[in-house]
Amino acid sequence: MTSFPPFDDQIAANLRNTSRLCYNNGNNLLVESNILYDHEHYARSVSLAILSEEEFAKSMILEICSQNQRWDKEIYDGIKRHEKNKPWR
Repeated sequence: MTSFPPFDDQIAANLRNTSRLCYNNGNNLLVESNILYDHEHYARSVSLAILSEEEFAKSMILEICSQNQRWDKEIYDGIKRHEKNKPWR
């Protein structure tokens, strides 16, 4: 079982930093998706576009957690689980 310390400034900073990293990764994936699309590699392009959406969503969740000063097992497990991706299967 994962234990979570009380929310503090360091946790907020870590969430914001990780949010920025996810956002940047999402941007990079989208750029690469467009390159693949331009070269008519459509299936790979779509795959990277979907991954970029997941990174953007994760970035938003982490930023909201930082602003609301909430980081707990429920949120962590929700991000970690991939059940949210079932509609794509």
